[in-house]
This record gives sequence, structure tokens and C-alpha cells, in this order.
Amino acid sequence: MTFPILFILVSVLACGTQEERILVRVGDETVKVKDFLAVYLPQSYPSEEAELEAKKKALDKLIEEKLLVAEARSRGYEEDPTIKEGLQDVVDRALINTLYMKEVVEKGKASRLDAKRFYEADKILLTLSIIHIDSDTLGYLILEEFSAGVPFDTLAVRYSSHPTARSGGKAGTIPLSIFFEDPAFRELSSLKEGHTTLPMENESGGYDIYYLAERSEKEDQPPFKEMEASIIKQIERMRQGKLSYESLERLLEEAKIEYNNAGLALLSKPSYALSEAELAVWTIKIDGKVTDSVGSMLEVYNRFPEGVPPQQLQAFAEYVAQRPALVSVALKRKLDRDPAVKEAIDGFIASQLRNRIYAEEVAAKIKVSPEEVRVYYDEHPDEFFVPERRKLSIIRTSSYSDIQQASSLLRQGQPFEEVARRFSDHQSAKRGGSIGFRKADDVSFKPFVEQGFKLAKGQYSRSFEVHNGFGIVKVDDVQPAYTKEFESEERRIERRLRVDKEKEVKAAFIEELRKKIKVEIDEGLLLLIGRVEEPEGESS
Repeated sequence: MTFPILFILVSVLACGTQEERILVRVGDETVKVKDFLAVYLPQSYPSEEAELEAKKKALDKLIEEKLLVAEARSRGYEEDPTIKEGLQDVVDRALINTLYMKEVVEKGKASRLDAKRFYEADKILLTLSIIHIDSDTLGYLILEEFSAGVPFDTLAVRYSSHPTARSGGKAGTIPLSIFFEDPAFRELSSLKEGHTTLPMENESGGYDIYYLAERSEKEDQPPFKEMEASIIKQIERMRQGKLSYESLERLLEEAKIEYNNAGLALLSKPSYALSEAELAVWTIKIDGKVTDSVGSMLEVYNRFPEGVPPQQLQAFAEYVAQRPALVSVALKRKLDRDPAVKEAIDGFIASQLRNRIYAEEVAAKIKVSPEEVRVYYDEHPDEFFVPERRKLSIIRTSSYSDIQQASSLLRQGQPFEEVARRFSDHQSAKRGGSIGFRKADDVSFKPFVEQGFKLAKGQYSRSFEVHNGFGIVKVDDVQPAYTKEFESEERRIERRLRVDKEKEVKAAFIEELRKKIKVEIDEGLLLLIGRVEEPEGESS
């Protein structure tokens, strides 16, 4: 199990003072710079006026959301207990995310110096062979045989349990940077051609011995400046993957998880055969407190009504324990006071308030009658008309000689599919020339479609000129034009009318709120943030 099982993937902004500044006030609600930057894609504009207008448009959705929240609070909806239903789940996830940020993301940060070292390592190409064995004792015996003149590939076939053993341990040519976060990096960095490493412990178990056949360098590697940002991200992904496993194991130990084997054994009984007393038996304790019972675990895991297979009990228990264990550690570290947790709580409550006001003032007011649906169908016949389509097969070649031979064979009765596979240089040749159903206005195969719509089903054309070559087309099937029946389109029309009405009702309600609630935008700040810097040497 790893951290990512439970963690929500989050986009992390550098929350400096700039990102925390208030950009918009909507009554008592606020939009911060970081909120805007999360939804705005920076780009160049011809003028400040155009830039400001585009940024205001990007702000509109955030302002609308704040208007709905402000109105919901003014009506006292926040005092309704149902608004906070599901809040504990949000808090738990926020605590785990914050723990992950501190234990994995922050510790996995890469510096510019790290990136530079990776860049230099990425230039170096190593042609390697590998032997994987279970013990270092065997590893040293292998090195003695190698020193005595036994070829490395022979030793790999004889001793290695690595997938490359059959090919003499040959792992191919690999950039040194692949090992950047591996314990083997330092030794491989200085390894000479024709030499081996000592047996090195593999993090997944066992020991590895590497043999360097050749060391070379990449040609035409892009400048460091162009690669720096992507290299830093790559190093951080490598580190975070490793830290995720390491820190999870340590944190679960810190949580002091206890399993009640007698209670877990009850889960193997059919659920209907368990008594009330058995359902109440505890199964998991964290830091001395009971977090789960037989009954609570069955609520989560109901795939086996006849009982959980005994061989799955421990894995199941570990899975169930992971979340409360991580929450417990986060609380012990007082991460509930972290701003990220408060933001998650505030965000959840705000979304609940928005949903409540939207349901009452917009969704509840949208009605679409059967008569409206019928009128729309009758007044928009073109929307439900499906034009004729023809299934076509083609032969396309740049050779005049080939197209003539193809025509001749078709006249002799050879199947079109066989002739297409033999003479066509189009990718459809492997399908016997089939390009599927096409409408008369299809432009991707225009000359073939034009000829194909002049033929009857089963006919093929004479050869004709196409771009950079010649072609023949055959009509395999004809799907006549028709109008979709009202009954088949009724629900789709209703959904469309509902969406249209929803937009109208929402726009009217938002306009009403804009008149009621004061909206203040810091235009000076808006203009400064999210700007695209011009490359050096260019001017506006």
C-alpha cells in the first residue's frame, strides 16, 4: 500500500504573500490571487485594455460562485446542520493531504544544483549488463569467477534471476540519469569500461552486480536552461515515489495499530450468521482507541456475503486501518491547525452553500413541458435529418502503371479487397481499402466521395486522378437519408431545453445578486498578476 491510495492529487501553488492578496471582494466573501491563478491561463495580449478584459472574463465564474455563497450566508443557510454533512470526510482527506505534503512533497523538493547534476548525468550513456542474486556472498563468488576470466554474460546465464539472464544480462544502453535517485548512482558514475560494481543491495530485495561494456555521450542535448524546469519535476517525481513508500511505513508504525485476530476471524463467517455481539467485537485499534469493529468493516467490505476469505483478512484489515492511522498521526502533529485544512473546510462549506442556493433559485425553477419538446422537434427538422451515407473502399496509388493493373484485374473479376491490398499505398489497404461510411460533403476523401456518390451499390469507378496519384472507389453499401423519430430524440431535446432554460434562469439570478451585493475588483493588482514575460530582445 502507498500514500497515493488515499491522497487526493493536489495542484500546489507557491503561497507567498502575493498569492494570498485579496483580488476581489464580493460582499464579505473574497477571491484571492491564488484562486484566480488556479483558473487563469496566462497569455500575451495586444494591449492592457484587452488583457484586463480577458482577465475579468476569467474572474466571472469565481465572482458568480462568491455571489451565491454570500446570498446563502445572508439567508442563514450556514446554520442548517445538513450543510455540514460529509464534512468529516473532507477534514480527514485534508489532514492526509497535508501530511503527504510535509512528508513527501516538501522533502522531495529538488534544487537547481540537483537539476544540473541530473542534466550532466543524462548526457552519459551506459551500455550495461546486470546480474541479480539473492545474497552478497554469492555475489562475491561470482566476482571471483569473473576475475578468473569467466565472461560476464556466461555468469549472468548461470546465476542471475533478472529477466535479462537469458540474454547474458544485457540491459541495453541507459542514461546514467535513470539511476539518479538509486544507491547505485555514485558507483556507476565512476565505473570504468570492462569493470563491474561490487554486489549492491537492491531496494526491492536481493543484490545487483553491474558490468559496464561501454560509456558514451548523447549528441545534440538541448541547453540546460530549456530543460531545467522539466528536470526538476522529474527528480521530484522520482523522490516522491520513493518517499511515499518509506514514509507510509514509518507513519503507520507511529500510529501504533493493533489488530484483533479473533475479531478479524469473525469476518470469515457469513454476514447473516453474525450475532449482534459478534458485530460489536473490535477489530482495529489505533493509539489504543477502537476505530473499527466487525460490523463497521462489513459496511465497507460487502463483496463476500458468505464471508471474507481467510487469506484476504490481513490485507483487508491493513487497508481499512490505513486512513484512520494517517489521520491520527496528522492530529498528533497538530496539522488540523494548518491553513490547508482550514481552506478545505471553508471550501467544502462554500460548495454546499452554493449547491443549496442554486437548487432553490435555479434548478427548482426549470420546467420543460412535453408540448415545448414537441414544438422544438417540429420547428427544427434539419437538426434531426440524417443525410445519406455510403460505405466506400478505395485504391490509391502514386503509380500510373499500378492503377492500370488494378483496373484490369477488377474488370477480370478479382475481388476489390485483394486488389486494394496488392496495389493501394493508402493505409486503408490492410483493411481491403475500406474507409467506412462517408457523407457527400466529406472533405477528407473528397475525390473518392465525389465519384462514389455517382455509383450504385456494388459498383466501382474507373481510375481517376487524385492529389499526387490515381484512385478507384467502390460503393460497398448505401445508408439512405432519414429523419430521426420524435420518440428517439424526445429525452435529448428535453435535456437541451432544460440546459438553455437553466442558463437563462441562472443569468437572471446572478444579475439580481450583482445589483444586491457589492463587487469590488482590484484592477491594478489584476493587471499585474499572471502576465507573460516577453522574450529578451522583443518589444511590444
